[in-house]
Amino acid sequence: YPEAESEYLVSYWDFERLKEAEDEELATIFDLFAAGAITYEAAMDRLGKIDMSAARANRQLAKLEKAREKSIKLLSKEDLGKLLGAEVITTEGYKEYMLHLNYRSEDIDLLIKLFETGAVE
Repeated sequence: YPEAESEYLVSYWDFERLKEAEDEELATIFDLFAAGAITYEAAMDRLGKIDMSAARANRQLAKLEKAREKSIKLLSKEDLGKLLGAEVITTEGYKEYMLHLNYRSEDIDLLIKLFETGAVE
């Protein structure tokens, strides 16, 4: 190859290696954040070190946060009933959690009455 073309190819290969390393670091940061292993602030700090724009980083982390929220496991109705029966949680805590599980307030009140009368353990 002529010298100019050789220099271009070497520069291009260097660029590709750097881009590949950056992509791997991005994937690592996003995986750690999605798994809850690092905080939002730590992820932003690490992204800043590899020169990712704050706007792009915020968009990506927001997507990952939504995905993480969807994968959070919640206690079941049965688990909550056991906790309420054992007086580990209050009726207010039970009601709040059951609302979060999309139970209607009226139905939750009926379940609480069952627990209070001892009909359910």
